[in-house]
Amino acid sequence: MSENKVVIAGIDEGKDFYQVQNNEFVYENAKKDKTVYQVLKEDLYREIGTQLAIKPDGDYIGMMQYRRFFTQQVEYDKPYIGETYLNDKTARKYGLNTFSISDVMKSAQIVYPEMVVTRAYDARNVREYFTKFDKKHDAEHFVVFENALKEKYPEYSSEFESYMKSGKMVLCNMFLMKRELFVTYNKMVESVLAVLDEKLDMRYASYEQTKEYSMFTAVMLATFCRYQEKQGVTVRELPVVEFEDVTVKTELKPAFDHNNVAMVLASSDFYTIYLSAMLESIVENASDENNYDINVLESGIRPDNKEALKLIAEGHENVSIRFYNVKEKMANIHLKATGHISVETYYRLLIPEIFINYDKVLFLDSDMTVHADVAELFHMDVTGYMVAAAHDQCCAAFLNGSDKSFAKYCRESLKLKNVHDYFQAGVMLLNLTRFREKYTQKEIFEIATKRQYRYVDQDIMNVLCQGEVKHLDLEWDCFPDFGPYEYEFMPYYLQKQYAVARKNPKICHHTGPNKPWSELFADTMQTEHFWRRARKSPLYEQILFRTMMTASGAFWSGEIVGKKKSTKIKNKIKYGFIVPAANGMFPRGTKRRKSAIKFYYGIRRKEIPTWELDD
Repeated sequence: MSENKVVIAGIDEGKDFYQVQNNEFVYENAKKDKTVYQVLKEDLYREIGTQLAIKPDGDYIGMMQYRRFFTQQVEYDKPYIGETYLNDKTARKYGLNTFSISDVMKSAQIVYPEMVVTRAYDARNVREYFTKFDKKHDAEHFVVFENALKEKYPEYSSEFESYMKSGKMVLCNMFLMKRELFVTYNKMVESVLAVLDEKLDMRYASYEQTKEYSMFTAVMLATFCRYQEKQGVTVRELPVVEFEDVTVKTELKPAFDHNNVAMVLASSDFYTIYLSAMLESIVENASDENNYDINVLESGIRPDNKEALKLIAEGHENVSIRFYNVKEKMANIHLKATGHISVETYYRLLIPEIFINYDKVLFLDSDMTVHADVAELFHMDVTGYMVAAAHDQCCAAFLNGSDKSFAKYCRESLKLKNVHDYFQAGVMLLNLTRFREKYTQKEIFEIATKRQYRYVDQDIMNVLCQGEVKHLDLEWDCFPDFGPYEYEFMPYYLQKQYAVARKNPKICHHTGPNKPWSELFADTMQTEHFWRRARKSPLYEQILFRTMMTASGAFWSGEIVGKKKSTKIKNKIKYGFIVPAANGMFPRGTKRRKSAIKFYYGIRRKEIPTWELDD
């Protein structure tokens, strides 16, 4: 046996960050056989089951707790530190990657968590904390535990009572110990909990009550350490840092080693049911000779919804559906989302960094249905361009006179040299090699956060890609019919493109606030395309239920009664009279317009959309 062999149990994903220098480090996540520690006991014993199964064959034995780590950083004078993410940066911050057990144990035979004041938990001392024990726990269980400890180990009774009167307590069962001390402590824990197993009926314990054994073990640890200190053992307390998320992010690599059609989508949990229809349409049009590497950027999609989406790839060996949580990367970035534009739209700005092992990817918005093989678009040559994307049909109309302020905004605020190159960011074939040559991730977000944008990430992408845009035909990003007001102002060559695209679209983009699943009289052609795919989705019932609830609410509020007949009349009134009159009375850029906008959205109790914000 080497001089400083260390056995540590209880760490899982975070273990790679918790390095031990100058030691022979052995990681052990031991568990007893399930026939001995059955499912109920596994819930009750939690990390204690791992502790009891440790083979004490090291000079030092350590017990960690999943998301909690000891830190030696002296500048952190708090006993218990909360941190969000465990990553390279925070590992360095708290010295986890340089933590040396041999150095720590030179000055101590036992290390355990620094105590926290009980007043932080509304108790004058430890006994009051357990006597008051909130409604989620059973105070009588603590009495049984106390009696068991005193009966089994009467020599610890005095120190136990002293600890109960203390105004500080240990929150968790974490430690580093010399082997012989660990053997003694482990035997103590096992024998006391055996009494609890015998005397307490925990078959019907709530989730919170299953935590009681762990809480009682923390009391045993504090009592044991205090007792041993009085016997001459050197004991040291260290602060503990607890992370909310210890999931270690690994670099994304292509799912297939050849013919890999890389796609990126972004979705919230709410939007997954509509995303499912889009995924069905992609798979429906997939070809056998290509492999489809579909990656969904998200920050909170429920596991059951992820599993439902993965079902769409079942039976298709050439289709992979994966999820990447961007919450950590977005944590310190403050971007604004308003109206029907969600924060998920910003995720595309992270693509160059997340997909570092990809040369190009096809980004698609989630409010679409696909009617062609996306491999055709993916294999398009984008050499010399940063992006291939279609014109934004509405913005093209704005630039051509339907909203004269937009051209000024593009020239003066976005600094676009050719405003008519403005593209739609819902379908983008991104040349990531070129992106990384031109910008760092930091530079991308510096541009993204320096001002308020009307069309948020789409404006940002136009700024980033200026002068390096390859325009796609509108068939690859076909909008719904927004009515004559937009169509009439569209450049004639785009009008002709749009007319052809409508007859045979390759991608239908259900853009705007009125979606096929929420607007009963939305564009008929696009609505039919959506529902045909939705019926194949594993989440079809959820789509249907939500649509019915939305429709019933609209019906009883009187929103839909007679709507179909009056839609054209309303549009004529709105765009033929109200909008021009409002623009005349309240010109863009004037204080009058700002006041009117604040008043209008104020009485409606809604946030001002980005497109209404003046420069």
